[in-house]
Amino acid sequence: MSSNALKVLNQILGEQRTQTAPDWNDADFFELFAARQVLRSFALDPEEIESGLVDASADGGIDGFYVIVNGKIIRNPDEAKDLKLLKQNIILDLVIVQATTEESFALKRITRLKDTTEEIFDFTKTAYSEPYNDAMRNAIDTVRAAHSVLLTKGFTLNLSYFYVSKGDVPADNEKLLRPKGKALVAAAQNILPTITRCSFEFLGARELVELATKPPKNRIPMVCVTTVSPKDAGIVAFVKLKDYFKFITTDSGDLLDHIFDSNIRDYQGDIAVNKAIRESLEHPSKEEFWWLNNGITILASKAEGTHGDLAVEDPQIVNGLQTSQEIYEYFKRKGPNAESGDRKLLVRIIESQDPDTQDRVTEATNSQTGISPASIWATDPLQRSIEKICTKYTLFYDRRKSYWRNKGVALAKIVGISELAQAVAAIWLQEPDHARARPARYFKSKDQYDRVFSTDYPLEFYPVCAAFKKRVEAFLRATINERQHRTNLIFYVLMTVGCLVTKKSKPAIRDIAKRQPDKVKDDLIDQAIKLVRPIYMKLGGDDKAAKGSDLVIKIQQAIAKTI
Repeated sequence: MSSNALKVLNQILGEQRTQTAPDWNDADFFELFAARQVLRSFALDPEEIESGLVDASADGGIDGFYVIVNGKIIRNPDEAKDLKLLKQNIILDLVIVQATTEESFALKRITRLKDTTEEIFDFTKTAYSEPYNDAMRNAIDTVRAAHSVLLTKGFTLNLSYFYVSKGDVPADNEKLLRPKGKALVAAAQNILPTITRCSFEFLGARELVELATKPPKNRIPMVCVTTVSPKDAGIVAFVKLKDYFKFITTDSGDLLDHIFDSNIRDYQGDIAVNKAIRESLEHPSKEEFWWLNNGITILASKAEGTHGDLAVEDPQIVNGLQTSQEIYEYFKRKGPNAESGDRKLLVRIIESQDPDTQDRVTEATNSQTGISPASIWATDPLQRSIEKICTKYTLFYDRRKSYWRNKGVALAKIVGISELAQAVAAIWLQEPDHARARPARYFKSKDQYDRVFSTDYPLEFYPVCAAFKKRVEAFLRATINERQHRTNLIFYVLMTVGCLVTKKSKPAIRDIAKRQPDKVKDDLIDQAIKLVRPIYMKLGGDDKAAKGSDLVIKIQQAIAKTI
């Protein structure tokens, strides 16, 4: 046991827990911390990482189970159905985490993972030897739904296991643990033939310290041939194609999808311009590549370094998606020593921390290519107004994904766009079932978006809803041990709290907006739980109950009798 590594790890865990999640116990926070480290390259929000934690009784030895497609987390079978819109260049990542605060690695934990693997990836099975908890069943159903949708499209499937503890990683010649890990990989590949790459990795105290102290993924190095940096005008750089490929990919060679403001599904495939880019890459001519290509525009909060070695912070590639995709595909096929590797690409880096400038650049440079719905909503003037007013309530509105997380703000004070939409849907629209199971519906059309985000609503309404949600979330965490019940109850309890605090079964928006969040006392939240939980348990006390409409109706009837 490396006492120094363990000492440093415990210090990191203590500091991060105090700063970001003081209401979490040590074991739960270690699971979150472990998942955050293994998922670094996906740049997920804290709430997205937490959504994949399945640790509870009957979890099959799995603490974190993540289904990720093209860098975006898929949380349930309904979201998996939307994958039918994808056409090509699809990467399905399944990440399974076993995390324990034990200071060693145990053979029995790998054995249990192997047994679970043989059940959950045998898609012909509908009954299991273990009565998996709801979160596990949801993860299994999500995997199966995603796999079914993508099966005929041609996709890359990466399955990654991580066994994380505070111990020392087994030596290469260790005769029990490492062979057991290899046997798990072989079993998975045998059961699910569509797996492209499968891996099993041990992470101990030393490895966790190394990961936790690495520069954050929002700061990415870029090797340049030369740069020009006019004063206050950003940077213009020439970058070798092979170095640009490294800039847009993870250490394992997968595309860093999150740095593209336009979603990868907006790649246009075999249109004429892409065929021309592909031809230029495959068959280099006497002309330089940048002569034939408009290049790349990157929006960054900061870019610094020498003329040949830059560090780009919070990069967003807002123009050049088609070129980037073709370069990515070319080097994936040809390898790092491909013939076009030394040819040059023109890259513009616009450095600005001014939100208005960032929004204008994003919109202007995407005038000819679609951007993801989240990016569109992030530039809505109303979203900026919500961001500003949230600060009065000591809340930090993450309209730009991961912005406040990257600045080290406590998780309990960060509110994401989707999270706020869920809170509004539960409190005002009284749709806790949709908030729980189908939050993406509020961003799929302008009509749905306008139901939640409207300039007709008092601006104070939004931080109040967010603060109510944070209060209820903290209380549930302190009083209910089972994560699956907390997840299923939160939006129903939130709807009930909104009614109890306003003393109305259907409160008006202004009734909610004028309430002070600190007036929501623990006894009122406890009263809401005592009203909601018996009805939830009577209907089954599971995901099915929480996602159905019966629970909403019965709780509304109970509220009407109480008010």
